[in-house]
This record gives sequence, C-alpha cells and structure tokens, in this order.
Amino acid sequence: MKPVHYFCPDCDHPHVGIPAIARIYPDIIAEKIHRALPWRLQVGDDVCRVLYPQPRRSFIRANLDIPVIGETEPLQYGLWVELSEQDFTRYQRYERENIPLVLEGRLANEAPEFPGTFDIPVRLVTRPFPLRPLIHPVEDDNDLWRAYDDGLEDWEAQMRLELSVSVIGAKAA
Repeated sequence: MKPVHYFCPDCDHPHVGIPAIARIYPDIIAEKIHRALPWRLQVGDDVCRVLYPQPRRSFIRANLDIPVIGETEPLQYGLWVELSEQDFTRYQRYERENIPLVLEGRLANEAPEFPGTFDIPVRLVTRPFPLRPLIHPVEDDNDLWRAYDDGLEDWEAQMRLELSVSVIGAKAA
C-alpha cells in the first residue's frame, strides 16, 4: 500500500502514512451518545458500556488486521466487539493482571467497505499491555472473513484505505 495524506481525527492535523481505519464508538453508542443521559452510558477510548436499560452491554475496542498480499503490513481496522457480561468481567481481570485470554464476542461495528458485518461472531485475543486485543472473525460466508483468511490484493487494500479515511485530495503520497 502507498502512504496517503490524511487528517488525523485525534489531533486534527494532516499526516502522511498508512492509518488504521477506525471507528470512535460501537455503532449503538454512536447512535445514543448525543441523546442519552450521561449516567446511562460509560464511554472511554477502549471500553464503552450501556448501563441502562438493563441488561448492561459492554464493548471493547480491538484491532482487526487484514493481510495484504505481498506486503508486510496489514490493512488495520480499529473496531469494537460486544462481550457478554461474564466475558467482560474476565476482560477486566485481564486488564489488571495481564492474563492472556481468548473471548467470544460479536462485532459491534459495520466494518467499513464490508457490508453485512455488524454483529458477526468473532474471537477476541488479548495481547500484552498496551496493545489492544486482536479480532479474529469466526469462519463465515462473508467478505470480511474471506479477506481475513485469504488477504487482499494491494490495489484493493489501497482503495479501501482511501474510501475509509479523510484522505486529503484522495491521492497517494
């Protein structure tokens, strides 16, 4: 993939490179954040929770690395995974004790340029702090799993990158 000129959403400045294609919140939080009462949501950079109405819903930010054929660097997505309350409790323990875990969850974002991926089953594999966990799609008949399993051609990864981020002038560097 070729580096692109893009605006960083964190610092709001232009950069050159290959950014992760990230979602700031799980889709359900993004829909509720402006109209919900503050005590109903817990919103952070790596953990988001819907506290009310019951049952609680818990989301963890993680990385999904899609291999790019012939490249050493993957196309990286920063997405959210919804965990059961039991697995969320296990994840909190991992955060304190840095214990490796494999958790079952569901994708809490529609992966950009991969329609139909919201709520698909995934495995979440923790990594040593400060790295975010990795998302592993569970084998399924969808384009995201096929891309994860087979890899993307360089031109397709470049196209997805340029369609998904705020590319300045939509041209490669």
